Amino acid sequence: MVAFTAKRQTLALLVALTALSVYLMSLDIRNPDKTLVIERGIMAVTAPLQSLLTGTYDFFSNTYQEYVALVGLSKENKRLKLQIAELRSQNTKLEEAYIQNKRLKRIVNLEESRKYELLVCSVIGVDPSKFYRSVFIDRGATDGVSSNMPVIAYDGAVGKVVKVSPHSARVQLLTDQQSSVAVLAQRSRAPGILQGTGAGSCELVYVDAKADLEKGDLLLTSGLGGIFPRGLRTGEVTSIVHKVGEVTKKAEVSTFVNVYQLEEVFVLLTERKGELDMLKTQGW
Repeated sequence: MVAFTAKRQTLALLVALTALSVYLMSLDIRNPDKTLVIERGIMAVTAPLQSLLTGTYDFFSNTYQEYVALVGLSKENKRLKLQIAELRSQNTKLEEAYIQNKRLKRIVNLEESRKYELLVCSVIGVDPSKFYRSVFIDRGATDGVSSNMPVIAYDGAVGKVVKVSPHSARVQLLTDQQSSVAVLAQRSRAPGILQGTGAGSCELVYVDAKADLEKGDLLLTSGLGGIFPRGLRTGEVTSIVHKVGEVTKKAEVSTFVNVYQLEEVFVLLTERKGELDMLKTQGW
């Protein structure tokens, strides 16, 4: 508003000076000898002022135009920011849908899904205690879950159900210090017991000192113990520890499942019946 008022005042002065100049020119034309000195004097006085007023007018005019341009840029900037935020939100939704689609494909390709009735569960809580590693799932007794049922994820075994309520359950992880699972090396069939360390990893113990065990060996559940079925992936041997004179050796194991990033797990409810068993049940 200030710029606009100054602009009007400057314009008025320019008009007045222009009118004065025209008047002086008319005097000069009618009687050049008499007006020459007066004209020169007035022009000498008014010329700097006119130049100053012209410069002031240009300054305020340019400033006003730049202000208008900046207001337009500010509005455009806000519009673009809103558009970017909307595009980012849409991109996040698309990425989440893509990840979910990959998970569903992995469920379909899960080998255990062809052998067992799987119950899909979401992890709704984590027990952060130092010595007891477990998670809580959103399915319980009303969904058919009971204690000692094995729990798996896309990449392998997770643990077993240890406590059940009507609508939730607690799952003891393989990494828990009280967890122990009978396993064997896929390559050499060397048996051992997989125990949790309580620190996000496991160790293989009670392995015969002469057993064929190497770094990188894949460990599978052996089926002994009556809880975990045979053939579930558990982890990979990362190093072997053997002291001279001892009859057994042990190994450090990295689990295939990252227990700190669990979102969905699957409870193995019951083993699917084969076609022969189904025919017998139906009386054929």
